[in-house]
Amino acid sequence: MNKFKLRRVTLSNFKAFRTKTVNIESDNLSLLDGPNGFGKTTFFDALELLLTGKVERYIRWDRTVENQRKNFGRHPLLFKDAKSNESLTVEVELTNSSETIIIKREASAAALNSNRRVSDGQFDLYKKSTNGWKLVENNKQFIENIFGDNFLKNYAVMHYIQQEDNTLILKSNHTDKQDKINHLFNVAEFQAKEDKIASAMRLLSKLRGRRVDDNINNLENQIIKEKQQLSSLPEPVEYKRLINIKELPWDSEQLSDNVSILRSWLTEDSELSRLRYLIARKQTFKDYRYNLKLKTELAIYNKKQGGDTDRALSPLLQFSHRLHLIPSLREQLNLLALAENYLVSISSGVIQAIENNKAIPNEKLFVEFLPKISLESFKVEIQTLSTLNSSSTQLEKTLNSIKSLHLELTKEHKVLIEQTNKEGEVCPTCGHPWESHKELILQFEKQQIKISDELNKISGDFSKKLDAINNNYIQPIKSNLLNFIESFKDRKAYIEEICALEDNQISYLHQLVNKYKQYDIDITEYAVEDFQLDVSDNLSQLKKTVNRLMRDIDYDLIEQDFDYLFQEVLSNSEQALDEITLHDLELKNSYIRYCYLLSQYKNLQVKEKELELQKKKLASVNTHYEQLKKLKNVYTSSIKKYITDVSQGIEILFHIYTGRLLQNYSQGLGLFIDHTGDSISFKEQSSSDIDALFSMSSGQLSALSIAFTLALNHKYAQNNLMLIDDPVQTMDEINMSAFIDLLRYEFKDRQILISTHEDHTSAYFRYKFLKAGLERGRINFMQQIRENN
Repeated sequence: MNKFKLRRVTLSNFKAFRTKTVNIESDNLSLLDGPNGFGKTTFFDALELLLTGKVERYIRWDRTVENQRKNFGRHPLLFKDAKSNESLTVEVELTNSSETIIIKREASAAALNSNRRVSDGQFDLYKKSTNGWKLVENNKQFIENIFGDNFLKNYAVMHYIQQEDNTLILKSNHTDKQDKINHLFNVAEFQAKEDKIASAMRLLSKLRGRRVDDNINNLENQIIKEKQQLSSLPEPVEYKRLINIKELPWDSEQLSDNVSILRSWLTEDSELSRLRYLIARKQTFKDYRYNLKLKTELAIYNKKQGGDTDRALSPLLQFSHRLHLIPSLREQLNLLALAENYLVSISSGVIQAIENNKAIPNEKLFVEFLPKISLESFKVEIQTLSTLNSSSTQLEKTLNSIKSLHLELTKEHKVLIEQTNKEGEVCPTCGHPWESHKELILQFEKQQIKISDELNKISGDFSKKLDAINNNYIQPIKSNLLNFIESFKDRKAYIEEICALEDNQISYLHQLVNKYKQYDIDITEYAVEDFQLDVSDNLSQLKKTVNRLMRDIDYDLIEQDFDYLFQEVLSNSEQALDEITLHDLELKNSYIRYCYLLSQYKNLQVKEKELELQKKKLASVNTHYEQLKKLKNVYTSSIKKYITDVSQGIEILFHIYTGRLLQNYSQGLGLFIDHTGDSISFKEQSSSDIDALFSMSSGQLSALSIAFTLALNHKYAQNNLMLIDDPVQTMDEINMSAFIDLLRYEFKDRQILISTHEDHTSAYFRYKFLKAGLERGRINFMQQIRENN
C-alpha cells in the first residue's frame, strides 16, 4: 500500500476562500469540525479537484440546468472577488518515509469565467522542483504513481464518502451501478472489450438473418426464371439505321445496356411500335396532311384554336372586294360626322350658333354638298346678323329665338307623326287635345304669324336679316346635309366596320385573297353585293367549294399520336416518311429485341456473380458471428466468475461492517451481498429474494453505503487516504460508536480525515482514537477563520 500522507493543503481563490492553509499533523485521524457553512465540504472539494482534476457533484448539477445554451456566469469554484489576472490554486504537500512531494492544480480566473459549462474547466497539474513548478504532462499516470493503480476510478467509491451523496452507488440505476462496480473489480477493461464484441455482433446481425436470406432467395428465383426464358444466346441481327435526319436513342447502333429501357422500346406504346401504324397508313396520313394544309392556308382551320374556324372568313367575304375603297369610305365617315355635328349646333337657332361660334359649317361640307351656295357670302351675312344681334333689344332677341324654336318644333313634330303613325291632334308642348291634326297645324301657323307681327312692330332690319339667312342659307344647308345623312342609313354600320380594320388585318385579307386565287377560287364570287354584314349563306357556299378540293379519307384511320410522331420522330419530313417501310420497322424491332436478349444474358451473368458474392459474404458473416459469439461467451463467463470471486472477497467484511454499523436494525445483524456476476444486491438473509434497500431508512442506507465503501477500501485500496464528509448526520449514538470503533481497529493504518459540525462528536472521536493509542488531530474551521479575520 502506498504510504504517502497529507501534510498541508493551501487554497487560493477557491470558492469562499481568498487564501487558506490547512496543516494536517496526524497520520491516523484528523477531525475537521465547526458549524455548517465554514468550509469543511469546500476543503474536501479542493482535495477532489487536486486529486482528480474535477469536482463531480458540480458537474452533475450543471448537467441538470434546463437551458444548456445559457452560460452559468462566474465559475462556481472561483472566489467571487478574484480578478481576471489571478488564478484558482489548490496546493498539497505529501510525505512518506523517504520523500516530500508538493503538487498543485491551477487555472486562470479569465479562462474559468470564459467556460460555458462547469465541465469545460481545465485545471493544469504542476509538481514543484528545485527549479520551480513543472507542468505534469500525463496527469493520470502521475497521480496513480503516487496513490496507486486505478486511484482516479476508485476515488469516489473507495476513498471519499460524500456528505450529500454517500448512497450514490446504491441509488444508481442497474446499468450505472454495475458500471461503477465493474471498475472496482478491475474488469472495466474486459467489460469494454466485451461491449465491443457485442457491438460488432450487432453490426454483423444486420448482414445476416431473414431479410438477407430473402434477398438471396429472390435473386435465385430471378436467375432461374431468366434462365428458362433464355435457353441460349440469340443469333445476331443486322443493324440498319431507320431515320437519317435525326438522332434517336432507339435508332442507334450502340443501344443502352439497361434491360428496362430496351424492354420499353419493344412495348406496344413505344415510339417504334406506334410508328408501324403510321407507316401502314402512310397515304391516308399524307392525304390528311394535304387537307389540313389546304384548310389552314385558306383560314378554315386554326391549330391554336384547336379546329375549324370562321374567324377570318367572315371579314374576307364582307370586305375583301372593297378594301381599295377604305380611304374614301373613311373620308365619307368624316364628312358624316361633320354634318351631324353641324346640325346639332344649328338646332337651337342661328343666333345661338353665332354666339357659340358654330354657325358656319366646315369648308369640306361646302365643297362636297353645297356647291351652289357661296361660302364667302354666307360668312358676310352671318357677320352682319351678328352685328345686328349685338345692337338689338333683349325682347327682339327673345322673340327671334322663340320664332326659330317654333319652326324647329313644327318640323320635329311632323317627323314624330310620320314615324309613329299617330293622328297628331295633341299639342306636343301643353298637351291640349285639338279636334284634328289639321286644326293643330293651323294653330301653329297662327302662332307663327303672331310672333312675326310682334317682331315687325319692335324691329325692322334684324328680323328681316334673320329671316333672309334662314330662308337663303340655313334651310338649304340643313336640307342638303339631311339628305347626305339619310344616304348612310342602310350602310353606316358596314362602313364603320370596314373602316375599323387595322393595317395588319387589311394586309392579311389581301394575302388570303391571293391564297384562294392559288387554288383557282375567285373570292369576289362569294363576296356580299350590298352593304350587309350577314355572310352566312355566302360562307356556306365557299366552304362547299373548298371541300370539293379536299381529298377523301377515312379520318377514323388517323391515330391521335400520328401528328406527334411526324413532328418529333420524323421532324416534319415527308421524305423521311416515304423512305420508311414496314420491313425496315420489323428489322429495327428485331435488332432491338436481339440487343434486349443479349443484355438479359449479360444481366443474368451479373446476377449469378452477385448471388455467388452474397452467399460468400453471408457465409463469412456467419463464421465471424459464431467466432465472436464464442469469444463473447468466454469474456462474459470469465468476468462473471471474476466478479463473483472478488465479491466473495468482501462478503465477510461487508457482513461484519453492516452488523456493527446497523446494530439497531430490526431485521438482524449484518447484510449479505448477493452477486450473480451481472449485478450486486444486498439481502437481509442469504436466502431472501428482496433487496434490503426497499426496507431501509435514509440513515440505514447511509450506514450501508459507508459499510460497503469501508469493505471495498479495506480489501482493495492501494492508498491509505480516506476522506469522510460528516458521516454521522443520520447516525444515532449507538451506530456512531460502532462506526468509530470500526475505524480505529480496522483502519488504523489509514490517514482518515472526517468532518463534523458537532463539537462533542469531534471530541468523542478523538478520545476513542487516543484510547486506542492512535494519533488524532483537530482542525477547527470556525476558529481558523476568526483568527485570519
